[in-house]
Amino acid sequence: MTKNVSYKWPDTFPEGVPLEGAIPASGKVYRLVENIPPTASDFQMYRTDRPEVRFSKAQIPFSYGTSLWTTLSKIIRQKERYPKPEQFGNKKIVGGELTEELGVMYICTVNEGHVTLWSQEGAKPHLHICEEIT
Repeated sequence: MTKNVSYKWPDTFPEGVPLEGAIPASGKVYRLVENIPPTASDFQMYRTDRPEVRFSKAQIPFSYGTSLWTTLSKIIRQKERYPKPEQFGNKKIVGGELTEELGVMYICTVNEGHVTLWSQEGAKPHLHICEEIT
């Protein structure tokens, strides 16, 4: 991980979360949110956002993170693929810069442009990723 930040993970994280290979959070990212400006509720763990989802063993670590996109075109395409209001249809796109103090991220090699952010205890990503993209 990093030598610059001493991370404190939420007590809800099981052993093995974040995954080995996670790197300090950094770079420009985008997120679909309900609120402008975004609130903490727009950056909940996936498992909190979608409690009805059953996760496979491989998906469990990622369910403790927050999904972000590194390119605007990829998040626009995601929103277009799921246009119903109960999906992403009414959500807005925000962008901003990650910093290592927020936590660590895992860059997905299967779904290019997607990253999972595991936020450390007390992190407030909604204050960093808050610029509305129109």
